Amino acid sequence: QQNDTDAHHFHQFIKLHFIILPCSLLATGNHSFNGLTGLPLTDDFKHRALRGATFVIATYGLSQAIRLGGNLVLTRLLVPEFFGIIGLAQAFIMGLVLFSDIGIGPSIIRSSRGKDPVFLNTAWTLQIIRGLLLWTLTLVLAFPIANIYNSPLLAWVIPIVGFNAILYGLNSTTI
Repeated sequence: QQNDTDAHHFHQFIKLHFIILPCSLLATGNHSFNGLTGLPLTDDFKHRALRGATFVIATYGLSQAIRLGGNLVLTRLLVPEFFGIIGLAQAFIMGLVLFSDIGIGPSIIRSSRGKDPVFLNTAWTLQIIRGLLLWTLTLVLAFPIANIYNSPLLAWVIPIVGFNAILYGLNSTTI
C-alpha cells in the first residue's frame, strides 16, 4: 500500500512539472527530495524513479523522432508555399493555445479532489468549453490573418487546423 502511494506521489510530481528529477538528487545519496515531496529515497524507490525517468525520456524522444519524420514526409509531399502556410497556421494556433492555458491538468494533479468524479467532470467541461472557444477564435481571426499575410488559403487552413482544439478538449481528464 505504501509503495503504491509513493509511486502515485512521484508520478504526480513528474506530471505537474513536466521535468525529470535532476540526476544529482539521485546520485548524491540524499535521503529526501530536499523538501519537494518528502518521500524517502530508498533503493527500490531510486530504481523505480530511474526506470520511470528512462521511460519518460524514451517516449519523449520517440515522439520527437516521429514528429521529425512526419515533417520530412510533409516537406516532400507539399510544395514549399503550402508547407509554410501549414507552419504559419500551426504557429498561430499554438500561440492561442498557450495564451489561453488555464492549467486544468496541474490543478487536477494538485487538488485533493483529483479523483472526485464531479471535480473531474467539471474540469472536462471547462476543457471542452476552452476548445470550442479556441476554435471559434480561429474562425473569427482566420480572415484577418489571411489578409495580413495576403494568403487567401490561410482563411481556410487556420480553422481546419484549429479544429484540433475541440478534439484536444475532448481528452479525458483522468489520464
